[in-house]
Amino acid sequence: MYSFKLTFLLALILPLWLLADGLIIIDPPLPGPPRPGPIRISPYPLAVTHHRVKVTIREHIATTEVEQVFRNPTARQLQGYYIFPLPPGAALDRFTLEIDGKAVPGELLDAQKAREFYEDQVRKWIDPALLEYQGSGLIKIRIFPFAPGQERRITLRYREILQDEFGVYEYRYPLSTEKFSSEPLKTLQIAVEVNSQKTIHNLFSPTHAVEIARENPHRWQAAYEAEQVKPERNFRLFFSLGADEFTPTFLTYSDNSEAGFFMLTLPGNLSPAAAGQPKDIVFLLDASGSMKGEKLDKAKQALRYCIGRLKQQDRFEIIRFSTRAEQLFGEYVFADEEHRRQAEKFIGSIEAIGGTNYQAALEMMQGLQSKRGKTKRPGYAIFITDGKPTVAETRPEQLLNLLSPGNIRIFTLGIGYEVNTHLLDRISEQSGGTRSYITPDEDLEQRISNFYRQVSEPLLSKIRIRTDSAVRLSDMYPASLPDLFRGTGLNILGRFRGAGKSTLIIEGNRNGQQRQFRFPIEIPSTALAYDFIPPLWATRAVGYLLDQIRLHGETEELKSEIIQLAKRFGVMTPYTSYLVLEDEQRISRDQPNRPFRILPEEFREDAQLQNRGRLEYDQFAEQSGAGSVRRSKEMLSLQGAKSISDVGDLKKRMFVSGKNGATPSIEDLIKIVNGRAFYRHGRVWVDSRLEDKTDLPVEKILFGSREYFELLQKQPELKNILALGARVRFVAAGRIIEIKLDGQ
Repeated sequence: MYSFKLTFLLALILPLWLLADGLIIIDPPLPGPPRPGPIRISPYPLAVTHHRVKVTIREHIATTEVEQVFRNPTARQLQGYYIFPLPPGAALDRFTLEIDGKAVPGELLDAQKAREFYEDQVRKWIDPALLEYQGSGLIKIRIFPFAPGQERRITLRYREILQDEFGVYEYRYPLSTEKFSSEPLKTLQIAVEVNSQKTIHNLFSPTHAVEIARENPHRWQAAYEAEQVKPERNFRLFFSLGADEFTPTFLTYSDNSEAGFFMLTLPGNLSPAAAGQPKDIVFLLDASGSMKGEKLDKAKQALRYCIGRLKQQDRFEIIRFSTRAEQLFGEYVFADEEHRRQAEKFIGSIEAIGGTNYQAALEMMQGLQSKRGKTKRPGYAIFITDGKPTVAETRPEQLLNLLSPGNIRIFTLGIGYEVNTHLLDRISEQSGGTRSYITPDEDLEQRISNFYRQVSEPLLSKIRIRTDSAVRLSDMYPASLPDLFRGTGLNILGRFRGAGKSTLIIEGNRNGQQRQFRFPIEIPSTALAYDFIPPLWATRAVGYLLDQIRLHGETEELKSEIIQLAKRFGVMTPYTSYLVLEDEQRISRDQPNRPFRILPEEFREDAQLQNRGRLEYDQFAEQSGAGSVRRSKEMLSLQGAKSISDVGDLKKRMFVSGKNGATPSIEDLIKIVNGRAFYRHGRVWVDSRLEDKTDLPVEKILFGSREYFELLQKQPELKNILALGARVRFVAAGRIIEIKLDGQ
């Protein structure tokens, strides 16, 4: 039994957050006669064309290097201030700033003077975007005349001291300030390198789809790149440092109004020296006529790779199937040199011919399982096919009945578009495995080899998670917990009720023995820092529920739950938007006086959007073809979402044909703030919680008034909501607050 102190208190995670992204605020136009060129009454007319960030973390020191290129796209000469926000108590070890290669001095303002500067800009421009920096200090630098079309390159380098609080760290970089750019960024690059003499665990970003590379236990890298983007979400990266033992990370979010949300990350290691536990694995390879040629050649090469990666204590078997099925050994055998040699000869003899007999392959696989007896070795099957069953039993329900409950997980790999995705997905679902699809434009050998690397070394199987006190965990996703494999880790999201001290208990099987890990934890009743957790949890929940409809049929209960989650957390996809549109049309009929709607008028009334959504939703019933493969992959992506950007590609398919050829997207109308969705109706941002809170008292506050800034001082957690705009309606502290402009 191992013990590791975990905490949820914000002060114990990382007290020194440095808001590193700078911006330029332009001075208001001077009074006087008109000047040539278009007049842009905006504090942020400049465009940020390139943005590059390099972060190096060595033990407790983080060094950040930033390069930003600003361009004046207007026909006017401009001037203003470059500002760089600092949090309270930030300890700057070194700070340098250059403009066009020349070092420049900056004026350092404390938090009080910085607040006065922010509020003055908010009143002057009637633009509350800067309010998100309330509570920060500020470095301010005067930017002198900025000629039309001119570019200014600003480079920064600073160091910050990160405190080791029980081995858990967060690095933040506020990319949301790019909303102050008048145009999308041409290039955005973030590279982070973490080095430590201690073992590094659980490096992940819940906000962006980063590529993670683990060079060794003491050196990890993360990279994010994008083009033509206008990011509005801060970049956040988490990692743990600890001993060479099982070191999970547990984060929570709760506003004390309902059940809280948690994210649990299990590292893909028990200790650097520990070998993966021995396993039994069977490879089922489709050798029907449709696999002939390069497809079978690459599948055979991938199979050779998998066999070559087996450890001697592993046991394996190979089944080829076409019109009939054939197995190599008739039982599981150890992966010694002689059995590998026989496997190589067998693989070389496989030819593509005949039909596709799923029944014979599955029955042969089940026969192998009966010979395993009551072994506690984890069992896996990799089922590779490019077609639907055509020989013997072809009915999906009867084929699924061949799978008796047991301790084997089936990983299905569908090749191309002619597979029955519903059948393969249900095979993996029923056995507790996963599915994957390889499209014609992908390298078959590489995809199979990469997949096998991810599941080749099981560390912990049949995982169970619980607590030992009044704190209760529920609604976890993945809904069926998979096994933990070396190098991949496991990310779990769920809900919790209760607060206070507790013990997190993680149980599982390893090397034939039951293992238990216990971790003291403390859960506060209110924890607002990790507001990415609720929408990320909802994304997984919606993906799971949509998949249930796709594979098992629609019910009113499933539809109702999807609609509620999609509205509340802004999980808008072509599938959920269709259900929401349908629901809002029903509300309009049944409750014509109900004031609140989620989707704005242009989306509710766009016939093409409705038709596209209805078509995609109806196509859930398709069991094969390119569309069916795409939907299966999209549902799998939602269920396994690791960052709240994972739903982004689906949102891009949701747009309406606006005036003058414009195509506004649903992305422009939804913001996730403080763990919930806000929808833009005209110029007003509306809290999704208003849908079921219409009976609360309403407090109207004039934008920029004394009451407005007093509200911010009393409830600083509202700063991100107020930063949405000058007109906002939201729920807070048992009332509806409406921010309005004078006379509106």
